[in-house]
Amino acid sequence: MRRMLLTGRRIRLTGDDGTLAERLVAHGAALDDECDVAVHVVSTSTAEQPLVDTTEAQWAERCDAPILAAIDAAQEAHRRNASRLVFVVPVLGMTGAPGLVPAATAAEAVRALARVAARHWGPEGMSVSCVATRGAGPITAPQSLPDATDDDVAGVVALLAHELAFPATGGTVIVDGGVVLNP
Repeated sequence: MRRMLLTGRRIRLTGDDGTLAERLVAHGAALDDECDVAVHVVSTSTAEQPLVDTTEAQWAERCDAPILAAIDAAQEAHRRNASRLVFVVPVLGMTGAPGLVPAATAAEAVRALARVAARHWGPEGMSVSCVATRGAGPITAPQSLPDATDDDVAGVVALLAHELAFPATGGTVIVDGGVVLNP
């Protein structure tokens, strides 16, 4: 197993609970505020609630706040001249989920942000991509493979963070064990 894909790469990681950080270090990354690569984990609420019962305050917390955090992470990565920005988003934005409209909306908004930022910052030498993971949330589609592990997610983030992956910008790599099959 190649574990040193990120050797010499300095990664600024935001939004993570510590799990992804541990796995990225195992792949050879150094976590550092002075970064080559910025990784932002989009944190969304998995509290189910019908959209018609969602208050403005709940929408702000469950949808607006994750989007604004992603915008802040993108702006900070650009200010620090990162060559790569990778957003880790829940795949439920691509599938939708009953009762999780704010979370799904936030995930899709961050994917749209990544596409636009990739187009805008690409000429400056910055690649922006997403990794969509199953995470929490009710997705009922049958899986073709076992659940993706945190190490699987970190491996794909490491791949996108590699200098040779620059042309793979603006897209989303799905790491969910085959639940969502999307071209």
